Amino acid sequence: MQSVLAILNPRCIPDFEASLELLDIPTVRIRGYTEPEIAAGVWQRVLDGARERKFTHLTLISDDLVVPPDSLDAILEHASQHPDRVSTGWANVDELQQDAGIARRPLVDAEPTASSYSFPTWRSVLAGPRVQQTFFTGFVATTCLLSLWNRYPYTLCGDGWAADYSMSRRLTADGVRIDCLRDAFCLHLKHDRRVPDDRPERRLLVGEMAQEVLWQMGG
Repeated sequence: MQSVLAILNPRCIPDFEASLELLDIPTVRIRGYTEPEIAAGVWQRVLDGARERKFTHLTLISDDLVVPPDSLDAILEHASQHPDRVSTGWANVDELQQDAGIARRPLVDAEPTASSYSFPTWRSVLAGPRVQQTFFTGFVATTCLLSLWNRYPYTLCGDGWAADYSMSRRLTADGVRIDCLRDAFCLHLKHDRRVPDDRPERRLLVGEMAQEVLWQMGG
């Protein structure tokens, strides 16, 4: 198994950048693009590039997530053992609530609203089995075969958002199981999910940073 870590990278968050240095995995940064631009062609460029570089799997995160090395290792190991499934970690929904960003029930709404999710508490996830079925990936180091990523391309809801929700619904509809690893907690650097984060170090830089797909093969 050879996975590349794909990073949705519209910001420059110091805590994320520091955490990335601890991960021993090749990366590809998707920098400065809007969600519709990624869906319109950039994502396919990433998948094509991963295939050309002989990767078997792709792991997807956003740049507001701190992924501990042990969490990434747990996800990659599970993905290597279950190639027919999607493997993912889990994270806090924000820094204020005790909700974990996985779903215990299938997502039924065509577009996400606050009532679309059935978030459990951190406590219930930690008290549960090592592998727990979820119906929402959240792109928390979500990992699967490149062939699965090609079958379920990066598509959006509504006017151009919630790619993780869109993929999760399509996987569930086709009977593809999403496994959440209890021991793969990741820290979501989001203060309050109800409002945009206005701290300078966490603001979106789309339109200011150069747009690029940047491969770093050294891990």
